[in-house]
Amino acid sequence: MFAPENSTASIAADAPRALLSPLSSRSERTNVHHLGDAAGDWPRTLKRHLDRLAESAFAVRNCGPNTERIHGRCRSPLCLWCGPIEGALTAGALALARPDRHVRISLVGDDWPVIQQRLGRLIPRIRRRGYDWRWAYSIEPNPHSLGAHIHAWQCGSHVPQHVLQMLCEEVGVGQPWIAMRTAPDGAPLGYGMKLATAIREMPLDAAREQLQRFVDLNGGRLIHASRYFWRDRFGNPVTLRRAQQSYWQSLVTQRDRSRR
Repeated sequence: MFAPENSTASIAADAPRALLSPLSSRSERTNVHHLGDAAGDWPRTLKRHLDRLAESAFAVRNCGPNTERIHGRCRSPLCLWCGPIEGALTAGALALARPDRHVRISLVGDDWPVIQQRLGRLIPRIRRRGYDWRWAYSIEPNPHSLGAHIHAWQCGSHVPQHVLQMLCEEVGVGQPWIAMRTAPDGAPLGYGMKLATAIREMPLDAAREQLQRFVDLNGGRLIHASRYFWRDRFGNPVTLRRAQQSYWQSLVTQRDRSRR
């Protein structure tokens, strides 16, 4: 059993808080990167900051005790500061995609190369049967056993449970589960990334270990998506980064309207 999507960890569900709050441990506050400009200017200034980081010799990927205060963020999923922020932004980008269904597939494998190979055989099988299948998924380790499962959000055609189960068996993965999305439109969909986002109240060593394990299992990312899955707030196909920016712009717009 697993929790529904509306039980997403608060760090992903409350995106503004996730974007701006530091790690909870006071003694470790120097271990994080700091946004260089006001949050409302994020869409306009982020690219300049990241370009500056890319050209800089001190563009660290993992926050450590002697990390220099720098403008912008490294955006690495392994960074204890940037990883949860990227997860929160991605949860918002998932909401903009307005997926139709929540999918879970069990026992997909033990490591990324095996999982990638199996899913790479599953999706063509689905599409060859005439189904329009676009999705975004994250891989989670099973909490009390070996192996892993995936949580995904799917757009397009409905694939009957028995068909999906047959195709999963053909490629060697476990039991699938598919259901209509119940979260309201606009609600962040970060349940599948909770191991990367819900780390702010954890001891630092435990947080690093959990984040490392999650990112390794996902092949160095927080999420994987089909081509043309991501949308901006107007429904136009975009990249993940543009979808994250569009989500942030919608938050800024909502904030400005609330202040009037």
